[in-house]
Amino acid sequence: ALKGEVLQSEADKFVGADGRVQWLRWETRPWFQNDGSIGGIVIFTEDITARRESEEVRRLLSLALSVAANAIVITDPQGQIEWMNPAFAAISGYSSAEALGQNITQLVRSGLHEHSFYEAMHRTISSGQPWQGELTNRRKDGSLYSEIMSITPLLEADGKISHFIAIKQDISDQKRME
Repeated sequence: ALKGEVLQSEADKFVGADGRVQWLRWETRPWFQNDGSIGGIVIFTEDITARRESEEVRRLLSLALSVAANAIVITDPQGQIEWMNPAFAAISGYSSAEALGQNITQLVRSGLHEHSFYEAMHRTISSGQPWQGELTNRRKDGSLYSEIMSITPLLEADGKISHFIAIKQDISDQKRME
């Protein structure tokens, strides 16, 4: 009968003779005989290789998005900011605490573009198609900046839009030089 606490639980990396890396999680538990004395130790193992590889890919993607030079913003289908990288904070002047949960359009819209410009953009991305263009937005301090932006709808298996991802590059310096 198995009774008592786990004596040891760890995850270890093993390299097979063929060079394949495998991660195993294992637990060691005492096995008790009917009289209550310890009859041995039982070791349970679980192959967690796929989970570890998936965690590593997520870690790498998260790091890449966080350090990207271009601003990256992820919104829900209504435009509420769910995630932003530090480059967006640097360009817009809004911290994560100020921007998360806000509507991206209301936060940075400059008012310099015609309403039809935004309608065409919205029509494109709402149809599930990516949009790319140049526009002028407003920073927290009220100053304007020019950017090239691409917005890509993220689609669920059923074709429904779950999020939008915007990748933005500040081209204000280039525009001034022109």
